[in-house]
Amino acid sequence: MLIQLEQIGDEPFHWEESPSISVESLGRSELLGLSGISWSGRVVRDLAGYRLEARLSYDQTLTCTRCLAPLARPVEDEIELAIDTSAAEPMLGEHELRTSDLKSLFLEGDELDTTPILMEQLQLNIPLK
Repeated sequence: MLIQLEQIGDEPFHWEESPSISVESLGRSELLGLSGISWSGRVVRDLAGYRLEARLSYDQTLTCTRCLAPLARPVEDEIELAIDTSAAEPMLGEHELRTSDLKSLFLEGDELDTTPILMEQLQLNIPLK
């Protein structure tokens, strides 16, 4: 979903969708299926810019690494990101990653696409083993 940040005023922007994501698009051999994806949330304006608060729930079917049997597992996740649209120049070279950087999203422009955030969360919720 594309969200125009400049149109968000005092009232938050709410969204709710049930996207259909193919297993192949995630590129993980241990993932057999995804079903019932519910992706909802809101974007609010705050003192530092914007803040995204979202909720994700779905069922995933994985291959057990020991017995290779399918394993169905429900997933529920909450996401909170600070959105920075300032035109600050990127830091060149190596620098230390701060804890606040892990909950920040840096955007160029005023358009937020929630699809890459959703895809990243789906990837993060697939266990290694």
